[in-house]
Amino acid sequence: MSNLELAGFWERIDVSDWPIYGTEPGGTHEPVWLLDASGTGTRWLHKNTTIHPDREQGEDWAEVVATQVGVQLGVPVAATRLCIRNGRRGSLSRNVVPDGFALVEGGLVLESAPHVTNYFPHREGEPPARDPQRPWVSRPGHSLENIHRALRGSIAPPSFTGPDNMDAFDVFAGYLVFDALVANQDRHEENWSEVWPLLTTLAPQLCPSYDHSSSLGFAEPAAKTAHRVKDPHALEAWARRGTAGRFEHEGKPQPLVQLAADAMAIASPEAQSHWQRRIREIELTAITAPLASGVIPEMSEHTTRFVIALLELNLERIRHELGSHH
Repeated sequence: MSNLELAGFWERIDVSDWPIYGTEPGGTHEPVWLLDASGTGTRWLHKNTTIHPDREQGEDWAEVVATQVGVQLGVPVAATRLCIRNGRRGSLSRNVVPDGFALVEGGLVLESAPHVTNYFPHREGEPPARDPQRPWVSRPGHSLENIHRALRGSIAPPSFTGPDNMDAFDVFAGYLVFDALVANQDRHEENWSEVWPLLTTLAPQLCPSYDHSSSLGFAEPAAKTAHRVKDPHALEAWARRGTAGRFEHEGKPQPLVQLAADAMAIASPEAQSHWQRRIREIELTAITAPLASGVIPEMSEHTTRFVIALLELNLERIRHELGSHH
């Protein structure tokens, strides 16, 4: 059994001796695919944290904490781990593509969908895509309606444990509830995908959710998190800045909690009932209690208190928003 399999969720493991499988194009954290040292052939995407002259950002702990929130919510998520590689902090995310399938990013899913005609592909880091007919619209075509159309006929990830009659979009709506909970504003077309069968007539599957490192105020300096923990108004103001800027919008993008509610309104009655129940019953103490005990030493006391307060506040906001749309 490998060190990884023996490690707990919060343990930081040394992967300096893991073989490199390949590099990942793009990305700002020097992503590289590593092979699990156990010899099973399991691939893990490794990402470094970002280091500034005065501080190190928390992409690593944000990835792992967000994953555990997703597990508690019942969202299919890529397994993640804290790690250190060649003396540097980072995170691991397990490959989510089953054998016999290919990963197809959201942008290509939208481009390939016959009922989607107004999507204009955008790649992160490149100039914004524009619709000549609607030049005032940002991220044109990356909308809930188009994603709903594009996922028609696709099924939920096999790891999804909810009702059997929920389809791919029903589960995707849960991803947006999850994003609102962990303040993930980064659900662009490269951060959701399907997996398509290579040789069979199996249906396309929604891919488990992945890449949550831009969550939970990962880049906030400790002094700012300390202020927001002391002042509930400052915390709420910060939380309300969590908006869906990666989705189609005119002017200011809508709040993440509103996007989640809008997705729920499009989803099936079974999905609405399921996610309403999950958000009502989720038990955050399975995450917040270990965090409060200092299980991730690289998180300062102020940062830890901020993350816990943010999760509790966002849960209240989502419950209120979904309740008002019920």
